[in-house]
Amino acid sequence: MYNFNTNWIRETWMEAFIEKEADPFNEVMIKDFCAQYKITYSHLHDWRKKNRQKIAMEVDKRRKEYITEIRSMAWKETAKRMKKSDKVLEMAFKLIGDMIERREERVEHLTPEDKREKVKRMLEEIASKAGDKPQAA
Repeated sequence: MYNFNTNWIRETWMEAFIEKEADPFNEVMIKDFCAQYKITYSHLHDWRKKNRQKIAMEVDKRRKEYITEIRSMAWKETAKRMKKSDKVLEMAFKLIGDMIERREERVEHLTPEDKREKVKRMLEEIASKAGDKPQAA
């Protein structure tokens, strides 16, 4: 009697699931995916739970392959819409990671005496705006 090996079937739906998760343009719902590959949702859930870390690593690796495609689409759409709005350009570059906003943060290194003097000036400023005289500390 012939022993039929079903491992290729399992690998096929597992491979397809990982690809489905990695593809940002794939909108197939989980229930439809299960129906297409004739597996139960609970079976898929158990497999995902058991292999969560492996699946996540493989999905992340494959998502990087789509970056070029997304970048190309973003450039084309941006070129079309740039004449209408500058925000489109900014959003596209932020989404694909080609634009990183710069923030300036200043840190003042003050001695305790400098801090007291700064607070005193701030209180005097507040009091002068309110029309009151500052209280002596």
